[in-house]
Amino acid sequence: MEKYRDVEEGVKSLPTPLNEIILLISEIVRLFEKQYNYGKQSTKELMGYCQVSIERFVFSKVYETVFGLYMHSNMEADAELNKKTQQLKKFRGRKLMQLLEFKPEYIAVTEEEEEKGKVGYDSSIEAINKIELLLYPHEKLAQVMQMYADMKTTVIDYSKGKTELITMDDQMPVFIYIMAMCTLPHPFTEINFLNDYLNYQDRGYDTEQQLVTNLQVIFTLHFIGKSAVHPECFQASPGITQPEFTLH
Repeated sequence: MEKYRDVEEGVKSLPTPLNEIILLISEIVRLFEKQYNYGKQSTKELMGYCQVSIERFVFSKVYETVFGLYMHSNMEADAELNKKTQQLKKFRGRKLMQLLEFKPEYIAVTEEEEEKGKVGYDSSIEAINKIELLLYPHEKLAQVMQMYADMKTTVIDYSKGKTELITMDDQMPVFIYIMAMCTLPHPFTEINFLNDYLNYQDRGYDTEQQLVTNLQVIFTLHFIGKSAVHPECFQASPGITQPEFTLH
């Protein structure tokens, strides 16, 4: 990581620094498997924990540097997104859900619950907020999955088992709402970091990749481009146009 200490040069090289880290982790895992597996069932089972442990160790040493490059690269996009989400937070709860054209069965908060401080999909919002506190990609991805699971569970619980959140057309407004209500300081950075991480994984993570891609679409189109956000949400800031941002 020493060669990427120059921020400007490091940003230009993205996503190469992250790719190099992932390749290093893969090589260490391969060496461990070659050295210690021996084909025995007992050691084979332990190898499943090997990559996670090595990833934790490696990212504990380099996370600050590589994530800092992503933060610098996405600084303008993060600022724009945070400005938009602050505007959306003026409405919150049922009002914002209506503006986002939720189907009635997915407006998962009552007026009484709003009076008590709930905004709806609270556990999903809490789950996605936690990713900024984590250093390791697999733990960040676990929180994205937790957000998704909580989102679907909220609908089932709210409808007493009568309704599920299945189609992407129905899920997209809920995703937009959750991301509008979250308090991530660097939302664009977090999602682009995870997207690049997933792009260099050779197997698995299909569901995680789909979710991360959906969040990228929300950020680039629905917040910056406003394509799915009711114009009333942005009346305080007329004339907002869609800037160009690079997905890193």
